[in-house]
Amino acid sequence: MQPLQVVSLGIESPAVLSRAAYEAIKQADHIVGSARQFDMVTHLDLPARQHLLPRPLDDLGTLLRKLKGQVALLASGDALFYGIGNTLKMRWPDITFVSHPNISSVQALAHRLQENLHELTTISLHGRPLSRLYNALVPGRQLALLTDGNTHPLAIAEYVSALGWQNVRCAVGERLGYPEERVTQWDSLNALIATAPDFDALNVVWLALPDRAPEAWARTALTDTQYQTDHATPGQGMLTKQEVRQQVLAMLDPHPTETGWDIGAGCGGVSIEWARRLTKGYVHAIEHHPERFDALATNQGRFGLDRQLVLHDATATASLLATLPDPTVVFIGGSDGALDDLLEQVWERLPVGGRLIASGVTEPSQACLTRFESQHGLDGHWCRIDISRGSLLGGQRLLRPRLPVTLVRFIKPDQPTEQGLPT
Repeated sequence: MQPLQVVSLGIESPAVLSRAAYEAIKQADHIVGSARQFDMVTHLDLPARQHLLPRPLDDLGTLLRKLKGQVALLASGDALFYGIGNTLKMRWPDITFVSHPNISSVQALAHRLQENLHELTTISLHGRPLSRLYNALVPGRQLALLTDGNTHPLAIAEYVSALGWQNVRCAVGERLGYPEERVTQWDSLNALIATAPDFDALNVVWLALPDRAPEAWARTALTDTQYQTDHATPGQGMLTKQEVRQQVLAMLDPHPTETGWDIGAGCGGVSIEWARRLTKGYVHAIEHHPERFDALATNQGRFGLDRQLVLHDATATASLLATLPDPTVVFIGGSDGALDDLLEQVWERLPVGGRLIASGVTEPSQACLTRFESQHGLDGHWCRIDISRGSLLGGQRLLRPRLPVTLVRFIKPDQPTEQGLPT
């Protein structure tokens, strides 16, 4: 089978192609694309048989394998910039292709605004929730946003403004590269909201965030009251509290691309902040209590973690864990009295160098951890956290102690153990 020719059409209509891209579709026996994409190349008088891009896209791989001879696939903008080329690599990695580049809408908007392209952080909101923006809102950052009918410019402006961000400069580029192209700029999101213009569906949004974040904005660590919990009082309920949470995260030492498990996730105190530190990695959060799971799901949406955080409304049974990808790091925050079994199951799945962190509040759970350490000949890193928080009583400041929490981290060695002793 000849390599598939992926031809990026750029932003102009009719399309402006490189010589190599033109030859690729001129010599093709079959061309696959959308109706709009075919309109962009009608001036080329192509002899190939045309096939509309299948809907749903799930059938694209089947179509490409079925076609005989040279096949070209048309792509909007640049195929490897949030485009069909990225989809091919992810969903049909067995299909080899040659990619012909072109200009993306983000590149075009950066040039229209005369902004440094390398300083833009691009986020695709196409088919994704607006909450994906949450973790990208960083003081001084410039964002380029790819939109759809639900994440249109006005919805973006209202979402970011509602989070307390002020003095955000913005621009919208519509139908870039077409004769009716329009680029509009505003000094603030509020100005965009006030005018509320109708935007063409083909648009890109640019935001320039101010150097100062809203006063209540989380910079490094979330406060307890920023979480939804299973308790009427903000910050209360089944939530690993901030001081303990930061110690747990330090012991987890999250790597941006690894896979982890959070067993007994509660309302997501650990897993939410853990997932915020990931780029390509995942956290699988397991929680079976209905109200806690609902709060966990709410927090997942609130902080835009629909990709990094995978929720499991279940008990951490052996059968459930068997369905999960192998972790490199695991946190056990709750075990429903099955800590002995959980420790063994997790230890079996961890690779050499894998990290297991567990908490113990009760004496039985601490005894389980001690027993596990002895049986496997380990020398864990133990710490006990005693937190007191300040409050007022009769106008006087006092510190009220909270339940102490014991944390331990075990790292899986590269040598087996025998009868509880290191080899």
